[in-house]
Amino acid sequence: MSSKICEKHFDISDFYNTKKKKRLKPDAVPKHIIAPDRIEEAFELDISIILILLSIIEV
Repeated sequence: MSSKICEKHFDISDFYNTKKKKRLKPDAVPKHIIAPDRIEEAFELDISIILILLSIIEV
């Protein structure tokens, strides 16, 4: 998926809910979600990928 479509979000609870030995800096735990203004574009991209995969499987 294009980096233009995704935004990185960091959840501080990921940092605090891990043991200190395994703890990562919060910026090392990205969570990708679709930017609100790009949902339609992402949906169209997903549909295109699904159609391509289906055409390959049917061959």
